[in-house]
Order: sequence, then C-alpha cells, then structure tokens
Amino acid sequence: MQRQQQSDGIDLVFELMEKAAEHWPVTLALAAALAVYIIMPASFGFFRTFIALLIALLGFVYNAIMQHQRQQKKIEAHWRQRQDALQEVWAEIDGLTGLAPVKEFLREVEAVVRANVIRRQKGLPPLKQSLHMMFTGNPGTGKTTVARLVGKLLAAMGALPSGHLVETDRSGLVGQYVGQTAPKTWEMVGKAMGGVLFVDEAYALAGGKGSQYDFGSEALAVLIKAMEDYRDRFVVILAGYTNEMRKLFELNPGLESRVAFTCEFPDYSPEELVEIAMMEVRKQGFSAAPGVEEELYWRFRSLGRGIGAAGNGRYARKLVEQAVRKAVVAGRVDVLEPGNFA
Repeated sequence: MQRQQQSDGIDLVFELMEKAAEHWPVTLALAAALAVYIIMPASFGFFRTFIALLIALLGFVYNAIMQHQRQQKKIEAHWRQRQDALQEVWAEIDGLTGLAPVKEFLREVEAVVRANVIRRQKGLPPLKQSLHMMFTGNPGTGKTTVARLVGKLLAAMGALPSGHLVETDRSGLVGQYVGQTAPKTWEMVGKAMGGVLFVDEAYALAGGKGSQYDFGSEALAVLIKAMEDYRDRFVVILAGYTNEMRKLFELNPGLESRVAFTCEFPDYSPEELVEIAMMEVRKQGFSAAPGVEEELYWRFRSLGRGIGAAGNGRYARKLVEQAVRKAVVAGRVDVLEPGNFA
C-alpha cells in the first residue's frame, strides 16, 4: 500500500512537471511576479502589487497566444493530411480502367460532402440527404472495388471515421430459423459502423426463397432502420443486377427515401477488357508475346453484348489465369503467347 502511494505521488509530480513545461510562460511569469513582489520594498505599496499582477497577466496572455498557435498548427497539419489522403484516393479512382460514369458519380458524392462541410462552417444545417447508395450493373464491373474507394473517399473528407469496408450478402444477414435474422443483421451493421456496409446481390433479400418465413424481408427491415437511425455513422451500399435492384426498390418503398445515390456500372468495352487483361498478365509476373493483345481484343469483341453475362473484368482475369496454366504446361514460365488464349 505504501509503495503504491509513493508511486502515485511520483506520477503526480511528473504530471505537474509536464503541465508546467507545457505552460512554461505562465510558470515563468508567476515565478517572476512572486520574485518582484518579494524583492520590491513594501513601501512601494499598490505599485508593487500592480507590477506583480501585470507580469503574471502577461504570462497568461502569452501562454494563450502560444496555445492558439499550437492548435492552429495541429488543425493545419490535420487538414494537409486529409488533402494528401484525398489526392491518393482520387489517384486510385482515376487509375481505374474505364468506368467514366462511375468516376463522374464519385465527383458528385464528393461535391455533396464538401457542400456539407462548407455549410457547417457557415452555421447552416447540412443537406437533408443520406450517403447510402445503390450500385447496379453486371458482375465484374468493379462495384466492390468502387465501394472500397467510397469508404476511403468519405474517410478522407471526414464524413466517416474509418471508411473500412464490410462485405456481405444474403447469407451474412439472414438466419436459418425464427429469431436469428435480426441479431445477425444488427451484428453486421455493428461491424460496419464508421465505414461502409456493402451488400452484394441485395435483391436476394426481397424473397424468402420458398420458406414460410420471409427472413430476407426481416433483414431488409433491420437495414432500413439502421440506415435511418445511424445515417451519419455508416454508409450502406446495396448492389446487384439492374432490373432486380429496381424490383427490390419497388417492393420496398422505404429504400427509396433512404438511398440518395444510384450508380449504374456499364459493361467494359473490348479495349478496356484488353487493358484489364494485360494488367493481370503483369500481375501474374508474365509478359505478353506479340499478337496477344490482338487475340484478346477479338476474343472480347466476339462476345458483343454477351460480355455482361460472361463476367466483364472477371472474365478477362479468368482468361489470363487459364492462359498462364497453358503456358506453364508448355514449359514457358514467363511469357504468354496468342495460342495460350485459344
């Protein structure tokens, strides 16, 4: 007990010393004021008291100025850090292959968030719209990648604390038995707090898949409540095929008022798919022999509108993976030839 008291006493002394060092102008001024009061003859009367108080007051004023300057430097450093983070996010966004409409959509999101920052600075209420979103389009068009970038973008702008991404689908929200779905959905919401909850194939929540209990609708009801109650603490992105997602919103009017942003992800063009495939070639540690890009272009072009069903970017990456296996079997460990894509 005695040792504990001694330890606490030492900690208190160090804490006082740290505060004294942090506010050294006050400490120095008080010491100088006391010295003046002691040294000056008592015959100076009120003048002695006035001088001592003036010295102490100057110390407090100077300390306040220093504290303000420190705070300003912290604010400026924090602002610069955010600007750097924002530039890094936009470098990633601009580096995505294709997706011009999606990049324009993200500019719109940024503009809304920035407008709210300015409105708060002017003492105005924020815009009355949430940041919840719906992503529509075929598989392999980059919806998950963009969802992750949305989290980074909102975190860099201060709209979300962390911006981390939590991915899930119907299986991650819906329970097998009565009473399991709501807790399971709330658990997923809790994991996403401060960031983004990305629900892929969200249209699957519209039906109960033949069960007498519509657990999907129960999960959706919990999501809608969370989207309203915690609209400033996390963002929900519902993703899936275009037509199916429209039907989901038609069946659930509550979603319409809570999802402010909708973004359609277009299928990639043959040229863009070639670019994605070549990036995957380099990622796999291979180089492409002459004729590979042309072979890929005609392969993608032959699909026409069927590229959406084929899988877009996923299809391009899968082709490269298959080509790598063929090359390895043929004894080539670093070069892909046109025949590997046949």
